[in-house]
Amino acid sequence: MKDDLRREIESALREENFTLVKIILFGSRARGNHTSESDWDILIVVKEQLSPVKKRDIWLKIYRALHRKFPGNSFDIIIKSEQEFESEKSVVNTISSEAMKEGILL
Repeated sequence: MKDDLRREIESALREENFTLVKIILFGSRARGNHTSESDWDILIVVKEQLSPVKKRDIWLKIYRALHRKFPGNSFDIIIKSEQEFESEKSVVNTISSEAMKEGILL
């Protein structure tokens, strides 16, 4: 499923002309202590700066694509620019630092 997640996300970003930097799966699915009811925590890092409107639009596109491909699964999708990610990854208790600490690259 992880490869399929990556393909769906890459496709949505490509359609919107965004450059993917990395996709990090974090949370219980990355730690291996998930249940069948656990959501998929996904941090998507793109090269470009995103306005709030553009971030919402691409989030919705990815969310819909994942739910079409994987019905019945729950996804927590976070999108950050590379600059946001780099500035937050060393700050304790941020999503970026938690994803760096426990996440796995897709």
